[in-house]
Amino acid sequence: MKEKSLISIEYNVITQQLAHFCAFDENKETAVKLVPFTDTEQVYESLLATDTVMSYILKYGNPSLDSANGCYGAVVHSEKGAMLSCEQLLCVARMYRNFSRVKKWYLQYERNSDIIDWTVMSLTENPQLEKTIFDSILSDNQVADNASDTLYDIRRKIKKAESSVRERLESIIRNTTYQKYLQEAVVTIRNNKFVVPVRAEFKG
Repeated sequence: MKEKSLISIEYNVITQQLAHFCAFDENKETAVKLVPFTDTEQVYESLLATDTVMSYILKYGNPSLDSANGCYGAVVHSEKGAMLSCEQLLCVARMYRNFSRVKKWYLQYERNSDIIDWTVMSLTENPQLEKTIFDSILSDNQVADNASDTLYDIRRKIKKAESSVRERLESIIRNTTYQKYLQEAVVTIRNNKFVVPVRAEFKG
């Protein structure tokens, strides 16, 4: 279709309105860049698919989906051999969970469209990877202790060392020899370090 025709029908307004209803950022970008089909058969199949999905939604409601913004970028990074952050891994896991939910939502109802069947069944589930990620990543910036045996062992040693240091400091502040130097007989943590409050006159 000629550019002049698209301008005359305000096609950009149409794609922007479509993008507004997209759940994920990547889909919004795709929607804005869409161009009209010129092949009659392609137009017919796409309209039929849209009508079928819309009839499902109107009859059964939307499937419940998790936010998975940025998942495409995470997949691209992974394909390049890059390490993914906790946030990216959780995004991948949520996307796999979305695939499972869409399939479950679709398959529980009467199916009458080969086009939608092919689209939904092509969604690849990976329940084992999904479970592993959710079990190993607690938040966008926190990895669980049991994510690996090595990590578990390292954190166990760190906790043991911290406990030893705290016990040593507590024994010092309970010692009457040192109490006159302290503002308060208490061990606190500041900037990830154990500290005891020393009287100003003894600082130096």
